[in-house]
Amino acid sequence: MAKNNSNVKVEKVQGKTTKTRDENERSKAQHSVTVAAKKGAVTATAATKPNQATKKALQDKNSELETRIATLTAQLEKETAAKAAAQKKLQAAGGQKNAGGELRLRPKGTAGAGGAKGYNLMFEMGLGDNKEKYLAIGRSVRDNVSKVGLDKSKPYRDQPAEDLGRLFALVRNEHKFLGKFDNNWPIAELAKQYLRNHRKAHNKKKQAAATQEDELPDIDDVENTEGSEAGEEENGGPSGRDGGSEDGE
Repeated sequence: MAKNNSNVKVEKVQGKTTKTRDENERSKAQHSVTVAAKKGAVTATAATKPNQATKKALQDKNSELETRIATLTAQLEKETAAKAAAQKKLQAAGGQKNAGGELRLRPKGTAGAGGAKGYNLMFEMGLGDNKEKYLAIGRSVRDNVSKVGLDKSKPYRDQPAEDLGRLFALVRNEHKFLGKFDNNWPIAELAKQYLRNHRKAHNKKKQAAATQEDELPDIDDVENTEGSEAGEEENGGPSGRDGGSEDGE
């Protein structure tokens, strides 16, 4: 009986020991899980910080770009409105009726072009029998193009509307005859021709200058030629003999 009681006690102690060991193992496992979770959280937080900084930098950049776009859009709208107002003023300046009746409209086609697509500017202005007057108007246009400061390196379409308006006013003031034409179209055509011819002449001069420069000998060639000539003079001429021996013969 005593032996049985001893066995029971041993079993109870062993059971408690096993239970305690299991609890310790579970506690260690839970601790490991907790530590791993904390490490993962720290790693995730560290990874999130750069992402947040990058996101903020992108947001700031987008805000900056949006501000610039808004500024440029407002500037473009302002310039467009100013150009439209200037063009309207131009049309008003050239749209007055003359005492003789309706304004003469611009013909279809291009001034100076051949065939059905073109027309003769002098005849369309009604100056077919008055070439002298036509040429005088052309000179007036050329003089006033310089006076109002048009950029002769650019075509007519790229000239400021304000400068064109001053050109029209000056030429019309010198030739009242031009008041009968709608929207100053003869002055515009003469200005187009002058600017186009000026650019052609300027480009031709540049090409001629470039050609002359290409035809010039290289510096090395010039130096070699001069050195050769100097050597010939020292040797008494191309034959290599001096002049005295030739005279002696």
